[in-house]
Amino acid sequence: MERVKELEINGHKVEIFKVGGGVYKIVVKKDGEEIRSKYLIFDLEGYEFFLSPSYLDNSVLLKFDVPVFIAGKSKRRVYVVLPIEVDIVARKGDSEILIEKITPENVKAAWFGELHDGGIYYFYESSVFGEPVKEERSDSQVFVPLDIINRDAAERKLEKILIDSYQLSIYDVDGVWISERVDVVIENNEVIVNYTDEPPVRGAKEIRKGEVNVRSKGLMRLIKRNMGKLRPRFFNYG
Repeated sequence: MERVKELEINGHKVEIFKVGGGVYKIVVKKDGEEIRSKYLIFDLEGYEFFLSPSYLDNSVLLKFDVPVFIAGKSKRRVYVVLPIEVDIVARKGDSEILIEKITPENVKAAWFGELHDGGIYYFYESSVFGEPVKEERSDSQVFVPLDIINRDAAERKLEKILIDSYQLSIYDVDGVWISERVDVVIENNEVIVNYTDEPPVRGAKEIRKGEVNVRSKGLMRLIKRNMGKLRPRFFNYG
């Protein structure tokens, strides 16, 4: 067999071998040990291999490693990191083939809400940044710009937020994966999360469109998707 490509993704090594006759073998290793393999029957001559951001199949409850304080009647932008899956894809022209998918391993499931009005989501602890730092993001993370708008007169403290991850569009900004801007509005002691469909910076290259992913799941996409008013004790601010 001829090895045609090898990629490193968060402790995983993905090797792509050409067996012959349009047959390729995909081998995934971790810590030098093979954990799975498969065969792909497709002529990949002329294709190039890329890493592409994908989505977890549920919303993510992000807990900040330090609380974020927002003065009354003010606005503040911070960045957090959201766990994502990473697809290895082969591309040639408009043709794209999914080769393998790497799922982050440090994401846990957690209940969010009251017993009669809640659900199980992914739980992830994120650092908070004043700006995206390329070296602080792993391959299975995307930066999310949060514009936190406090319309109340009193200072508020935000410690966690629920992100509907698979609806986010993702952009490449100078080699860094950053999602669309997310507005977090605090008003009358309530929190509303709005997805803006706006790139993090002007001219950013869109590499994963939330609309496509939502449509594939049979969900309706709104121009402004409202996560609903969430009770402050869940967010633990104020």
